[in-house]
Amino acid sequence: MNKINVLTVIGVVISTLYLNASYAQSYGEYKKSIKHKIKCYVSVIDDRKALYFAPASSLNHNALANTLVGTQMYVPDLHAKRRIVEVYECVDFDREFSDDNAKKLEKDADF
Repeated sequence: MNKINVLTVIGVVISTLYLNASYAQSYGEYKKSIKHKIKCYVSVIDDRKALYFAPASSLNHNALANTLVGTQMYVPDLHAKRRIVEVYECVDFDREFSDDNAKKLEKDADF
């Protein structure tokens, strides 16, 4: 009886370790696939500076910045869309910009 209990415990421990490893792998894959919010400090066609918020599936901020140039974004104070001509910096939504002008623009924004 004692050997059966030990074997049962070993079986449960091995199963638990296998399930935890499987869960960790699937969670890691899931985490890579979800969209992360990224904010970018950009310049639009009439030389206005703005913040662009993107749900991006890639954590590569430089790749996102390259795809933004030439696209249009809505500029709230103009009530119109303007084309992005330059991306100065992109960071995760919960991070701070390194550029002082971007920090000021974000601080003054209404969100």
